[in-house]
Parts: sequence; C-alpha cells; structure tokens
Amino acid sequence: MKLSIQNILFIVGALILLSGAAVYAFTRRRFVSVPGNGSDIPENWNPAPSAIAVHNSMSGLGTNTTLFFSTLEALTVGQRAVLYNYYNANLGNLIEDIKGDFSGNDLTRALSLFSGIPGIGLRMQRSVASRFQRSIVS
Repeated sequence: MKLSIQNILFIVGALILLSGAAVYAFTRRRFVSVPGNGSDIPENWNPAPSAIAVHNSMSGLGTNTTLFFSTLEALTVGQRAVLYNYYNANLGNLIEDIKGDFSGNDLTRALSLFSGIPGIGLRMQRSVASRFQRSIVS
C-alpha cells in the first residue's frame, strides 16, 4: 500500500484533532470553577495539606473515615472546590477514589460534601443513581 503525502497529512491532522478533543473532554470533567469566586476561602490558604490528608485517608487497605470526614467537613464549599481541583491535578481522580473506597451511607455522605460545587454535583448524582440501579439488578 502506497501512502501519498496528502494521505499522511490527513491522518496526522485527524490524530491531532482527536487527541485535542480527548484532552478537552478529560480536563473538562476533572476541574470545576470555584463557587462565589472564592470569597469564602481564607487568604493564603493552601489546599495541599488537606488534599494529601484526604488522599492518605483512602490509601492502602481500608479507609480512615475519621480523617477523611474531619478534613473535608472543616472546609468551606469554596475550599472543597479548590481541594477538588488540586487533588485531580496532583493526586488522582477524587470522585473515582471516593467511589472506590466508600459504599452505602458513607458514600452518600462523602459525595454530599461536594454537592454545592457546580460542575460535579450532577455527575455525582448520576454516579450514585447508577450504583443504586446496579445494586437492585444484582
């Protein structure tokens, strides 16, 4: 099979477009805007220590629910949005990690901590609904 320069350029262009679309779709789902333009976030607040504590609470065998909930419940909605973005940029996918570590009432409680953040509330509701539907079918 003989490829012309025109065909090669078409293939390369298509790959570039597809990779750009994939990057856009991936980043669009993983980051959210901060509600209220961050007005409830203290000046010089750093999300890293809290995000790392949340990550550590779900690392290894079992889940340290006390550390998880005490860390997140002490934060404002704006701080949770910033933590969500930091976690997803540096540590993994927060919602997927939560869904992998929690179940039942703890899962509902954990996801509800992010319900006031536009952009992830709807995805979480769908996630919980699909889990509930699978548990009924099983």
